[in-house]
Amino acid sequence: MSRWAHSIADALTTFPVVLALIMMIVCTYVAVAHLINQTRILVEGGMLRVRHGPMPWPSGARMSLDDIAQIYVKRQVYGSTPKSRSVEYRVRAQTVRGRDVVIVNGPLVPDRCRAIEDTLEALLRIEDGPVKGDLCT
Repeated sequence: MSRWAHSIADALTTFPVVLALIMMIVCTYVAVAHLINQTRILVEGGMLRVRHGPMPWPSGARMSLDDIAQIYVKRQVYGSTPKSRSVEYRVRAQTVRGRDVVIVNGPLVPDRCRAIEDTLEALLRIEDGPVKGDLCT
């Protein structure tokens, strides 16, 4: 076997091991982050910010308070059969331009989402109104 062919054979046997190692590291990070991270919703300086920590995590919303028209809770159903179906509840904002922005997502119960919605609406002085897809409409 030539030296070149031997290098390719080594690479082909090493690649699955490296890929499995990377997948284990990513899965471990995700699991630990979900266990220890907390979500903080901050209203300061005319902005609404969502931060996740202490472990860095993407998808923290950031938007101007002037852009928020309504806060609501949306029920999201995944899966096409009863056995594969799962339901998540998300706190969302509807902007004055009609955009729909996720503020908080994840494994939250409806009552917790409603409490976040009510707290934000009271803090931002937004009157609760109907939004298409709202949990209560």
